[in-house]
Amino acid sequence: MSAPSLSAPTVTPVRAKPLVQKYATALTAALFAVVGGSGAVMFFGLLHGELKEAHEWLGLAFVLAAVLHLVRNGRAFVTLARKARTQVLAGAAVLALGLFVVLSAPPGGGGNPMRATLAAVQRAPLPAVAAVLDLSMPDLTARLAAAGVTLDESEAPLTTLAAISAGQGIEAPRLLAALTRAP
Repeated sequence: MSAPSLSAPTVTPVRAKPLVQKYATALTAALFAVVGGSGAVMFFGLLHGELKEAHEWLGLAFVLAAVLHLVRNGRAFVTLARKARTQVLAGAAVLALGLFVVLSAPPGGGGNPMRATLAAVQRAPLPAVAAVLDLSMPDLTARLAAAGVTLDESEAPLTTLAAISAGQGIEAPRLLAALTRAP
């Protein structure tokens, strides 16, 4: 009978999987579900304003998660990218995006028509802004005062939202929000 060994048993160290391997795919799937779901809700006109900012930030997180997922599965991605089916589908997606951009552009170029409209409203005299918003001048000046604007009544007919914004350091979108918000 041999004597028992007094040497320590050999232990194989347990290596923890890197965080990328543990969480990249699950995070990508979870963020895909959230961003896809919130995008569908906004597309159908439900809760648009309430979800927009969260949708955009989570969309950026989704892009990061997708990059981590690609890092984790790099070889499989390269193999998939070499297949003709993948190349055709990617080309079709890029073509669809290009068509959407070209076909949704305003006629004659000129950029976003909403920005042009808002810029015109900001440059218009306050009585014209009041007329467009169906407000009386006293109502308009009261709403501006509630937003922190000090306005000389004699200069009000000649001034613009852009001039108020520049002179008083109040952002133009905040002024527009004050004018369009229900009292």
